[in-house]
Amino acid sequence: MTINPQNNNYNKEVNSFSDSVKKYLKIKKMTQADLIRKSMLTRTTVSRICRNSNDKGSTYQPTDRIVMSVCVALGLDSKETKELFSLAFPYLKCWDKIIAEKMNIDQANSFLYDEGLPLLGSPIDE
Repeated sequence: MTINPQNNNYNKEVNSFSDSVKKYLKIKKMTQADLIRKSMLTRTTVSRICRNSNDKGSTYQPTDRIVMSVCVALGLDSKETKELFSLAFPYLKCWDKIIAEKMNIDQANSFLYDEGLPLLGSPIDE
């Protein structure tokens, strides 16, 4: 699919998973009903994604399986899929940086702390 770079609807800065999904729905000329059918997600889930709300007043937070279902349904390539995962799980970019810069655990935790993210090696996860 060719996207017109002059069309501002496609070049808007997206700051959330939900914004990005809505952008791709427009680009792919798909409706929420199409996304429901192609992803096998429930109407409630797709509605929450598009409204960016979990019905309890909080921002919608998808699971990894939901993100992948959306990516497959939208027919996204690997770069677009990585974009959606990065928006859904912002800590992944930080983890990439930790690996790329070969940080030790103290450096990694200092970096994560500065970013306001959970630290590695936390006994909470055990």
